[in-house]
Amino acid sequence: MPAFNQARYCRAAIGSVLGQTLRDLELIIIDDGSTDDTGAIIDATAARDQRICVVHRRHAGVSASINLGILLARAENLARQDADDLSVEHRLETQLAFLENHSNVAVVGADLLCIAEDGRPIRRISYPAGDADLHQELLRSCPIGHPATMLRRSMMMKVGGYRPIFDFAEDYDLWLRVSEHADLANIPMILVHYRVHGASTTQRHYRQQRFRSQVALLAALRRRSGKSDPCGRATVLDDSILDLLEVGANDRQRMTALFAEAMREDADRKWAEKT
Repeated sequence: MPAFNQARYCRAAIGSVLGQTLRDLELIIIDDGSTDDTGAIIDATAARDQRICVVHRRHAGVSASINLGILLARAENLARQDADDLSVEHRLETQLAFLENHSNVAVVGADLLCIAEDGRPIRRISYPAGDADLHQELLRSCPIGHPATMLRRSMMMKVGGYRPIFDFAEDYDLWLRVSEHADLANIPMILVHYRVHGASTTQRHYRQQRFRSQVALLAALRRRSGKSDPCGRATVLDDSILDLLEVGANDRQRMTALFAEAMREDADRKWAEKT
C-alpha cells in the first residue's frame, strides 16, 4: 500500500486489509513522503498490529514505492491496494484461492465499485474475465483494475517490476509486459471499493495517463514484432521517446498532440496549486 497525503482515508483503507477473512498476511505500507498526518496515522495503527510493516521515504512516486514493497515482501502472492480504497472482507481469500488453482495466471484482478468521497456507491466497473479477452482488450485499453490486483512476486521480479517513467500508467505498462510471459485474469465480482475524488491520480493526471498508456502500447507492439524496447533505457517520458520508438507520421501527429495536452494539464495543475 503506497500512501501519499491520504490522512483522510488511510485509516479506513488499512482497516479494510486488517479485517480480511484471510488473517495470515503482512501489510507493507510505504509512506511516500507525505506532508500531512498520513505518516502519524500509519505509525499509530502499526503500533497496534504486528502484521504491519511501515517504511517512510522521500517522495518518489507510486511505481518506486510499489517496487520497494515488492522487494520487502516475504510472500509470493502480493495484493495491491491504494491508501484511499477499501477491500471487501473476503478479497484476499478469494484471490489467493484463484491463484492457487490457476498456476498459469500471474495477475488476477476483480470488478470495482466506485464510491464517492463519503463512501456512497456510484457505479460498478466490470472487466473481461478470461485471458483471451484480456489479451484482445490490452491492445485498446487497460483491462485490469490496478487497486484490485493480486500478483505473483516471482513474475514481478522476472519482468523488472514497475517502470517509474510510466507513473500514472504504470499498471498498463506492467500488464502488457506480464502478458508476454503468463496469463491474466479477472474475478467477476466486486472485491474493492475504488474511491473517486478530486485528489486522485486519475483525476489529476488524466492526460499524462493517456500519453503514457499509448507509449506503453507502442513499446509492447515493438517487442512483439521482435524489436527492442527503448523505454527500458529511457530516464524520462516526453515526446523525444517517439524517435526512439520509430513512430510513423500518422501516429506521431496523434502522439505529439497527446503530449501537448499532457503538458498543458501539468501547467494548469501547477498553477492551480500555487493559487
